[in-house]
Formats: sequence, C-alpha cells, structure tokens
Amino acid sequence: MGHFATLSIDENIATVTLDSKDNKVNILGPDSLTGLDRLAEQLANTASLSGVILCSGKSGGFVAGADIDLIEEVTDPAIGEELATKGQVVFNKWAALSSPVIALLHGHCMEGGTELALACDYRLAGLELKIGLPEVKLGILPGFGGTQRLPLLVGLEAALDMILSGRTLTADQALASGLIDMATDKELLFDTPNDCCSTPNN
Repeated sequence: MGHFATLSIDENIATVTLDSKDNKVNILGPDSLTGLDRLAEQLANTASLSGVILCSGKSGGFVAGADIDLIEEVTDPAIGEELATKGQVVFNKWAALSSPVIALLHGHCMEGGTELALACDYRLAGLELKIGLPEVKLGILPGFGGTQRLPLLVGLEAALDMILSGRTLTADQALASGLIDMATDKELLFDTPNDCCSTPNN
C-alpha cells in the first residue's frame, strides 16, 4: 500500500495521496488495487471522520489509467472478468464510505483513474484537467464501474458519447457536463484551509 498511496489524518480529515514509487505516473494494476482496497477498509473502520480527500502526488496528473502491458497480456476472457470484478469490488468500497470523499483532479485523469474519481462523492479539478474513458481505443470498455456511474452524472447520451468515442474532455467541458463539480487554478485546488493535501512537486 505504501508504494502506491499514503494516508494521513488531521482534524478528522483523511488525506489519501496516490504516488506510485515505481512509476512516473500513477497506474492501476493488481498491487495498486489491493492497496486501494486496504485503504477503503481502513477508512471504513476509522471512527469520526468528517471527510476523505483523494489526490495525487504526481505533477503530471491524477491516475493515467490501467497497466496497458498487463491488459495486452490478458488473452483469457475469464482472467479479464476476474480483473474487472476486482476493480469493481474495490471501487464499490470507496463509493460506500460513509464519509464524503472528495477527489482532487489535475493533469491527466484517464481510464481507471476516471472510474476511481466517479466512485467519489465530489470531483474538484484544476483548469488543466484532461479527463476521459479512452478504453475503446484499446479495444475494450471501462470495466471498473464507470459505465454505470457516468450516466448518473452526465446523462446516458453524453456518457455513451464519451465511452464509445474515447473522447477526452477539458475541465470546462467536464464541468459543463456535470462530470466534475468545480474547476479552478491548480494552485487554488491544492491550497486547502487545513493543508490536508499539498501541491504535487514530483
């Protein structure tokens, strides 16, 4: 867990910072999903939390997506289903947390990263955000629950357009569609009153 994310709690606000030590960007794979699973369980069992902030310690963005090399190695549909199910179980745990979860998004937020953000209660973003579900360009569809959560935010027609085209949205477009709740300067995004999440500087 510590190789992918760190947890700190200050004045009943939990901050989870995604910062893979093994990659220049945050990538979702079996190990990182296991880490997110354990974190969700830890947060669920932490009493008196007022909220959870989920952010990235990478300057380039939130989460770049899934491990493409791993996806290319999957030739057995049963294994693909197993991996997708694991992601769905983990993200469902995040969505079920009783404390509100706020995702702070900046830079690139793609594929599984977008699906993780969708599992949060609120999505605040920097103006430079690029967000999307481009899995169709790899010959697959989002498998971690994004196909179910996205229509609830943006409507079925807009969701189908994103999913079937793999189109990437800017922060302004995401805000207009209802995908994110706020867009602001990156410096203001991370300048929280209680310093729960510092600006990435990797």
